[in-house]
Amino acid sequence: MPLAGQEAESDTTVWAGVYSTEQARRGERIYQRRCKKCHRDDLSGDGAFQGDGSEVVPILVDVSFDDRWTELTVAELFMTISRAMPWDAPGTVKPQDNIDVVSYLLKMNGIPSGQTELPPEADALDRIRITPEPPGE
Repeated sequence: MPLAGQEAESDTTVWAGVYSTEQARRGERIYQRRCKKCHRDDLSGDGAFQGDGSEVVPILVDVSFDDRWTELTVAELFMTISRAMPWDAPGTVKPQDNIDVVSYLLKMNGIPSGQTELPPEADALDRIRITPEPPGE
């Protein structure tokens, strides 16, 4: 099955091994520096209000992750993080660091790694759907 950066089929999902173990490790380090202050070490969020008080810090794993991102694309997740995070300095994290965090989120949601890395380009990421289970299950 095609991976990020290759000609993709409409059914390419995150289950095709779209990020590498090393990329997820980098993403974890970035998450620890930039994200855990709101989303906690375990990605559970804290339920506290942030910014203007209109947003709750979301849980980034399990059912909450599935409910928010299922059937959307990795591009949508990447662009949301790129534009809105961290909440106290949105848009200040480099694209490579943001996509590395995305790979860490995929890992923490039980999605297996592969041999390639997710690229920090929305066009390539737009070809990869987020699904709660591998196709056919």
